[in-house]
Amino acid sequence: MMSLSVNILVSVSLFTDTSLGFPAADHEVRSYLAYGKESYHSFLYALFEVLQETLDEKVGEERIHWTFAEKLRYLMTHEQRYSEQGTLRTEFYDKVIKKAKTLREKPVVYDDLYIKANALVSSLPFSDEIPLVLAIDEAHCLATDISGVEAELINLRRQLSKIVICSRIITVLISTSGEIQKFRPPQALSPGPTARRLIRGHQVLPPFTAIGFDHFARGMVKENFLMLDEIITDRFMCQFGRPLFGSRYNNGTYPIQQDIVRYAAQKLRGGGVMPRELSFSAMLACLASRLALQFNPTSLNQQLQQVEQHLRLCITMTADMETAITVAASEPIVAEGSAYMLCHFREQKKMPQMLREVLLGTPSIDLGHRGETMGLLLLTMARDEIVYPPEDPYLSLNNPEGPELRSIPLVTFIQTLLVVDNLTEALPTSVADPTKNLPFGETFRNSRIHFNHFIKVTDSKTINRHYLWKVATRGAGILCADRQLGIDAILIFILDCKKPLGPDNIGVLLIQDKNDAGFELPYNDYLNDVMNPYDLGIFDNDKDQCYVPLIRMVFALASSKSGAYAIKPPMDRPRRETTGTSTPKQMYTAYDFWCAGATRDTFPLIGDDERVFRDILHRDPFWPASYKPLNGEPMEIEAVKRSLHPASRADNGHWSFCEDLRMLASAEDTATEILDMPDTAADEDSSVPQGKKKRKRTAKKRQRLN
Repeated sequence: MMSLSVNILVSVSLFTDTSLGFPAADHEVRSYLAYGKESYHSFLYALFEVLQETLDEKVGEERIHWTFAEKLRYLMTHEQRYSEQGTLRTEFYDKVIKKAKTLREKPVVYDDLYIKANALVSSLPFSDEIPLVLAIDEAHCLATDISGVEAELINLRRQLSKIVICSRIITVLISTSGEIQKFRPPQALSPGPTARRLIRGHQVLPPFTAIGFDHFARGMVKENFLMLDEIITDRFMCQFGRPLFGSRYNNGTYPIQQDIVRYAAQKLRGGGVMPRELSFSAMLACLASRLALQFNPTSLNQQLQQVEQHLRLCITMTADMETAITVAASEPIVAEGSAYMLCHFREQKKMPQMLREVLLGTPSIDLGHRGETMGLLLLTMARDEIVYPPEDPYLSLNNPEGPELRSIPLVTFIQTLLVVDNLTEALPTSVADPTKNLPFGETFRNSRIHFNHFIKVTDSKTINRHYLWKVATRGAGILCADRQLGIDAILIFILDCKKPLGPDNIGVLLIQDKNDAGFELPYNDYLNDVMNPYDLGIFDNDKDQCYVPLIRMVFALASSKSGAYAIKPPMDRPRRETTGTSTPKQMYTAYDFWCAGATRDTFPLIGDDERVFRDILHRDPFWPASYKPLNGEPMEIEAVKRSLHPASRADNGHWSFCEDLRMLASAEDTATEILDMPDTAADEDSSVPQGKKKRKRTAKKRQRLN
């Protein structure tokens, strides 16, 4: 286990006046550092001197046993608000700036700065190698353009690097901005003297974005140890993801702990008080955090805005800063904040309407080719309908018993999701143990489900029961990897909520989506058959047949016929054998459902939004929206754009090369009409016999067609 050092943290926030972020800006510091190179020396000298004085001063109503680190933390955070810093911190930096201005009139030489820094470090009651950390938040605000930031950072780091070497002080330059290239821009963007200085040895070190996740959760997830009642709590969910939420909850007062979901929602939407309506980027952030929305890697600007303002994470960027891989990572408390916010605005704009608006404005989002995102949306809506009921959407937040709503009886969840007659009486289509051929309601009477978001996996090996129970501790479902055979999504439920969570006490709900009108009622048995848990890797070997019952659903979303049905078992259940002679029969218990049509008759929560769901299902990420006229362009430009992509769609513009025959499908009918048209010139020539007139007329028409 890694040992922890005791460090003193001195933070400076350089947010601009127009930025929304936490902690709020230290305005006086930012204004002073705007003087540039001359101000850095004097600021650092004054900072070290005031820190030295603070060692011996009493700060607020501090406890006698407080260390200097605790004293300084109190000074930096007391009465701190989202919009402004506390009085003690403001007074501290006012004193620093006042002293720094005095020093500017009498320039500080490096030796003086080194002596002052060394004296401060020597007086600290620590033996750590790096006892003092200076964190400069939003460091890119030192200048407004790339070359300016680069130059300023070089100047600042020159001073700081010497201090670090000589006096064991480390400086961290922090930025929530997606404009990460401002810290180390590509050489091609800086061809002048600055780039040459970088090459000659004053190189800005590469930025790092991998701060790590789940620091507080390590050691919590143990097999057959956790109960569902603990997993659904705010305290447990806060331990996953970035350290911000866990540290805030673990060290916060009772009101702070009670407000943690709203705090996560505030961070996700980009800060500030709850608005009257969500901005476009905030809607995108909320949906992405729950539905695992993925961007095309080249859609850089929109991704970086999400990274900067809405908690999206940058995994990597190419060296030319042209392409980014970003994710809305699995953070249970953030997903719960998103759920709270989406339900808060449910009366104004429902989740499907938000998704349609986001998709129209973001063609680079990958929806999946089979309607996968639509399937996740329906599952998420069913969950929210129970946890945030329309009659009292804040029950789960305002009531101390509220978090219990997150533990949903499985039967209740299916009844909320689907319109299925006699659900509790449905029998399995396959059973592993003939003595347990029980109806649905009996098998799952103690089963409960908890999830608030989905994780997009990229490795099909993770859909194994020894991984799936661990995913369940995060309150997450699975969006399967691309090219996954047989299934598109997985929900994990607790088979017996009275027992601890482990690989033998889970069940799985497998979803296969079909956005193809060819999949109609009556249902196709083979679609359920391909969801074989052994072929998929959910079960490893024959002994697994005693565990993990399956619920298998096909969402035939494009079906013109609607209805949800529990598939009846055959009279003689076949036992599927694996290939190979030495492997024993593989048997499993499964309840199968066929869900046809994205309508209220199948999914009751669709309600009056059937048109919205059709728009989402039929949405093409680039076409035909890309053909539409832009601002200021004439309407005729659409036909011109379509002609640039011939034969790709059935619209007339794509068939301009056929002249009058605009659509290939009607070419034959059009030719027949032309042949039947009268030829006035031939009719007027009375010297031509009628038979010859007809032959002449037909020849002319064929010649015209050719």
